[in-house]
Amino acid sequence: MSLILILRGLRQPPDGLFCEHVRLFMTSVQATPHLSVLTSGPPLVGAYLAWGSVGILLVQVYIYHIFFPSDAVGYKSLVYFVFIAECAQTFLLSAEAFENYVYLFGSPKSWTSYPISWLAVPVIGGIISAVVQLMFAWCLWLLSNSRILIGFIVPLALCQSAAAIATGVQLKTIPAIEDQSIVVLSITVWLAGSALVDVVIAVSMTIYLIKAKSGLRRTDALVNRLIRLVVETGTITASFAIVDLVLFLTLPATLVHATVGAMLTKLYSNCLLVGLNNRALVSQGNTLVIDSTQPFSSDGGSTTRLGRRGPKESTVRVDVFQETTSDHNIELQEMQKSFPKGLRRSAFCDESPA
Repeated sequence: MSLILILRGLRQPPDGLFCEHVRLFMTSVQATPHLSVLTSGPPLVGAYLAWGSVGILLVQVYIYHIFFPSDAVGYKSLVYFVFIAECAQTFLLSAEAFENYVYLFGSPKSWTSYPISWLAVPVIGGIISAVVQLMFAWCLWLLSNSRILIGFIVPLALCQSAAAIATGVQLKTIPAIEDQSIVVLSITVWLAGSALVDVVIAVSMTIYLIKAKSGLRRTDALVNRLIRLVVETGTITASFAIVDLVLFLTLPATLVHATVGAMLTKLYSNCLLVGLNNRALVSQGNTLVIDSTQPFSSDGGSTTRLGRRGPKESTVRVDVFQETTSDHNIELQEMQKSFPKGLRRSAFCDESPA
């Protein structure tokens, strides 16, 4: 019945308002075919990817909540602040997509204005990236105690965040994407500075983690895992920042860079949660099961003879299962005692932020 009603509706001519919207849309597309594709498509793709990344972040937050319920207040505040900010950014990007593709459908203004994205991408993104970078800088300080290194990273992270906020304010005031040239300086400082901070943190932490090796097999295995984690997360965020900057500079009259920009903040948040949740991998095998399936006999052999008259032998099989459970935090604390002092004081080893 529903299919019949739909088919009948398709036979009827569309109303005049819909036809007028379609006519305006096709006229604008024919007038600027190049801009229509490269300006209307990337923000929509960015909104889709943002929702997918928030789903991944939600899983990371759930894992953190389950494994570290007694974590320090500083860690918890940081995690939930980042998660709330990411959700707010995703909602803003979705609201802008709804406005551009519903309320402003068929209007060229939907392709040239920044009603919400000026706040969602540069401002919120710059704040979150600075927070994550300062968190890693704090970990690096506990690991190295280098005033010169931290004195270089912290001002640079704050500078790129300020440039990101300035970029958002400038994007709100420009009338069209053709006028993006006025934000070239601020967006270059933002993205290039962010990439530089990520590279410096990754390289520095790798060097100090290598120095923290003690020669113990278990400890060195953990250090190698942390090195891979730091290098991978730093490389991902720095690469996306550089790609975003290159796309902005090479395609200045389009919004191709908006797709990468929408993903950049999500990468910082997920890298932060991956680093914190990585502590759960330190303690493995919380349950030990011992299974003895060999035949058991009273004299220590494999079989027991029951009776003396018959030639048959009867076998008694006993399965012994032993289950031991241990608290994750206790195991983690015991393992920390074998760490070098610098590694033991780092944030990867479950110490509270100051």
